[in-house]
Amino acid sequence: MCAVVLKQIVTSHLARKTPQVSTRLYHRIINDNYIPNRILYNRVTKCGSRTLKEIISHLERKNNFHFYKSPVNNLIRPPPSELTRETKLIYNLSTPSLYTRHIHYIDFTKYGLENPTYINVVRDPIERFSSQFHFKRRFIDFTNSLNLEHVKWKSYENKDMNINDCIIKNHLECSTKQLWYIVPYFCGQDEMCQHPSNESLQQAIANVERHYLFVGILEDFKGTLQVFERLLPGYFAGGTKIGMRLQNALHEKTKTLKKDAITPKAYGLLKSRMSLEYKFYDFIAQRFNATKSLLKLT
Repeated sequence: MCAVVLKQIVTSHLARKTPQVSTRLYHRIINDNYIPNRILYNRVTKCGSRTLKEIISHLERKNNFHFYKSPVNNLIRPPPSELTRETKLIYNLSTPSLYTRHIHYIDFTKYGLENPTYINVVRDPIERFSSQFHFKRRFIDFTNSLNLEHVKWKSYENKDMNINDCIIKNHLECSTKQLWYIVPYFCGQDEMCQHPSNESLQQAIANVERHYLFVGILEDFKGTLQVFERLLPGYFAGGTKIGMRLQNALHEKTKTLKKDAITPKAYGLLKSRMSLEYKFYDFIAQRFNATKSLLKLT
């Protein structure tokens, strides 16, 4: 699509009161020479990040950029002193760089630095929760790693708990507070982001519109890779082909086996407790589809 036509589309979309795709994204689509020096993928747990990391690892040498994977997996809200070190570390990496870590959004401008280009991938909130619930019980050492999920495990009875019992009995792990998971990754490090509210939801949405070039959805992983490849060819050129080749093999390694089906009653309770999570997910899905449509991807 030629730049003239794209500019016409941009003008049309920006004339709307609530554009589905950010101004920044439009400008990126027009500018074919856009190659950001720093990309930050603050990946959300159980949203395909292992697969995407593997794909990026294959692309690193092919596309001549530096891929840095943080060794820290269990500290998504570091103390202020570590946040200062983290921002400086990311900013001082050899460029072009793509850095990834499980961490809530950081506003680099608070530390006197320019924000990197943010990307991420999300997933249907209930599917993500179910995957994490079962994954923790099947594949992670109960006595060690599970305590990093901010849930007080008091006995092996909790480890063996059925997901429907957990939801219906409103166990701590299945309570509204613990189900508030995806939005804080985009809302940020502020204390208010850790509590379900319209204020934190709106902050997360505002951060996506201002600072995230693109947020994919796991349900359309191929489409996610196609958009990354179109928007960030300096990093993701060839990513869709590699991803489709690797996806099945990687899925077999990382999928959660023997998941209990969620009953309609439990599902309804979860949907109610996660209503704000779903508002955010629906916003991302709408933005995702608008981006694919703008790029004419099927």
